[in-house]
Amino acid sequence: MKFFIGEWFSDLSILECYMKSIEYKTGTNRLKKFGIPKNIGGSITYGYVKFGYMSPTKNRKYCEKNGMYESVLLTERPELLEVFSEFRDIYFKDFEFNSIQLNYNYALGPHRDKGNCGESVLVACGDYTGGDTVVELEDRNILFDAREMPIRFDGSKYIHYVNSFVGDRFSLVFYKY
Repeated sequence: MKFFIGEWFSDLSILECYMKSIEYKTGTNRLKKFGIPKNIGGSITYGYVKFGYMSPTKNRKYCEKNGMYESVLLTERPELLEVFSEFRDIYFKDFEFNSIQLNYNYALGPHRDKGNCGESVLVACGDYTGGDTVVELEDRNILFDAREMPIRFDGSKYIHYVNSFVGDRFSLVFYKY
């Protein structure tokens, strides 16, 4: 099935519609760790997770092939994998992923991504102002607007964060464990 048309800004609008259909269920530990109030927005993992990052429950499926567990959202909404994979195939087809962090109005402070293997790809959409992603390099900070193009960098190596914004900001971080 074809979901996207191959035109960046139109496809971001389509992607935003899918992002709006998701219920964001951020865990309490993550909210406490990053000091984010519960009513601000949310973040949820789509794809596969390692046991240490999320506890297995009776509604979490184990995948023998990769030795990881399906996220609850993957189990509940398997059709989204085709949507996200097609988007990747159009805009960064050489990138392999097994998980995506989906965020809604969720601006994390400075951090490194724990557990990611190599580079990640960041995409943002929505009706907002501000919200640039800042990546701290050794000698300078670089600002990116992930609405303009996919941003590829190693989030486990470089400290990064989202500048404040006004409006509704959705972001997707494609990565591999």
